[in-house]
Amino acid sequence: MTKPYIIWNVNGKDYRLRMTTFNTMQIEKQLGMGMTDALNHLMDSRVIVGILWDAMQKYNHGMNLREVCDLYDDYLAGGGNVEKISNILMQLLAQIGIGDTEDTEDDAKNVESPAAENDMTI
Repeated sequence: MTKPYIIWNVNGKDYRLRMTTFNTMQIEKQLGMGMTDALNHLMDSRVIVGILWDAMQKYNHGMNLREVCDLYDDYLAGGGNVEKISNILMQLLAQIGIGDTEDTEDDAKNVESPAAENDMTI
């Protein structure tokens, strides 16, 4: 059975990410576009943080947008960048039916911040 979430490691701490339809509808309203349109803006910080906020709510309930922005800043400070986070975002979008869901568990198992890449192979 596949895990219902993706692990995102930032500065040695694991965060479980899972997009839900309800939170996706909220973030779509805030972004002013649907998730299929958001694919065309996947490099925009408001879309990245919006998707991460959505995905944080299931297992990290109550994490507000400011906290997610700070967490993303920590990820970037640890060597992350938009290209590296895009793999995570695509796996998250697959959770709500956008894109391919095959191999999501295998691809997501060891997703970490770049600072931790020396410890594990992605």
